Amino acid sequence: MKTLLKRATPLLFLFTLFLSHCNKEEDTLSTFDMVCGEWTVTDIQYDLRINDLSLPEYLMGAYGMTEEEAQIAFTQNENAYKAAWTGTMLFKQDGKYEFNIGGENHSNYWFLSKDEQTIHVYFTGYYMDFDIMSIDEKIMKLSYDPSYRVDIDEDGTREIIKYLNEFILEK
Repeated sequence: MKTLLKRATPLLFLFTLFLSHCNKEEDTLSTFDMVCGEWTVTDIQYDLRINDLSLPEYLMGAYGMTEEEAQIAFTQNENAYKAAWTGTMLFKQDGKYEFNIGGENHSNYWFLSKDEQTIHVYFTGYYMDFDIMSIDEKIMKLSYDPSYRVDIDEDGTREIIKYLNEFILEK
């Protein structure tokens, strides 16, 4: 009996180790699997820079607005941006998405970057790239920071407009 117990103990230990290892693999979802599903935009951290100046700083310098006027303009811009992004985002396993944001429905396709750190969304004729800051089964934090060159003040020089936004989404 002692011999049988001596031989069985290492096998039982290995079997237990094997089972615990298998369970850990099943509990770990890939980034793709975590992204798939319906997400609700719960918060947006918004910032807009023009030629490396905050929007209020730019408006005060380019248009002579007072600090109060510039801050009101920024707040109106921020509220409009947040309203445009309020809603849900459904990422499907087949690579298609359905967004219901700002009261409008959008659908097309999406995919993850090779390193699984960026969600590429084909949105009305161009790609939007959302960097994944963090993700788990319930919360996803994305960064979206496109830049454009536009002659805002019509002086013949195109300003650099850069959005620096973070989106918090919950399943």
